[in-house]
Amino acid sequence: MTGQKNFREILRTRKRRNFVTGICYKNGMIRKAIQSLSYQSRSYNKSLYST
Repeated sequence: MTGQKNFREILRTRKRRNFVTGICYKNGMIRKAIQSLSYQSRSYNKSLYST
């Protein structure tokens, strides 16, 4: 019985860890997208100023 309980706990913690890593991964993707967007807008502003 205790072994089964420990197994369940391990599964639960693994799920939680995957959830956390998924959030971190999503945040990283969002950060990359924001960086690329800001870079594009910056280059766009440069082209506007140059004309």
